[in-house]
Amino acid sequence: MTTLKQRLEALGVDVYPAIEQLSVPVFVLDANETLVYANAAARERFGDVLGRRFGKYIAPDSLARARDAYARNILATETATKADVHLVDRDGNAFPAEISAVSLENEGRVVGVFGLVDIREPDGPVQLPANLRLTPRQAEVLRLLSAGYTTAQMAAQMGISVQTVRNHVRDLLRQLRVHSRLEAVVRAQELQLAPPSHLI
Repeated sequence: MTTLKQRLEALGVDVYPAIEQLSVPVFVLDANETLVYANAAARERFGDVLGRRFGKYIAPDSLARARDAYARNILATETATKADVHLVDRDGNAFPAEISAVSLENEGRVVGVFGLVDIREPDGPVQLPANLRLTPRQAEVLRLLSAGYTTAQMAAQMGISVQTVRNHVRDLLRQLRVHSRLEAVVRAQELQLAPPSHLI
């Protein structure tokens, strides 16, 4: 059976320029979690990534999930994986994405991972759910979360107890139907309720 490499060689085609021009971010990781290649779309979104560990660009709530998928690729327990994660761009803004990755082999040994990033961005403004009603306190908590405040810092800023802040955060997560503070900020950005996040 003719391999893709043989077919491309027969055509005299080098796929590198094509990958470089793709509008979706493309990356290659080595066996040490280090980025060894990023196409133009990836560099535009994430900045100068070469030589850096991929965890730098994964939001904390998604790091374990992303590393699990990477490990499955490197150990070849699964040669192709998908992971829904939150990534962090060059400006520190978190956003949802799906990473599709495959193992790269050399003489039967996995030496790295090749992947594509499917960025989950809305086509236009997201409509605010009719039943979403934030209290003034919840709106303030959301604003402070978006600015990167800790629970203690929010309590001091708002002049309330840490436990009361936690209660407001819990109610806010329930209202936004998310499970973490970072997800709340991302969801708020989608709903145009909060400015870009600089949590990371």
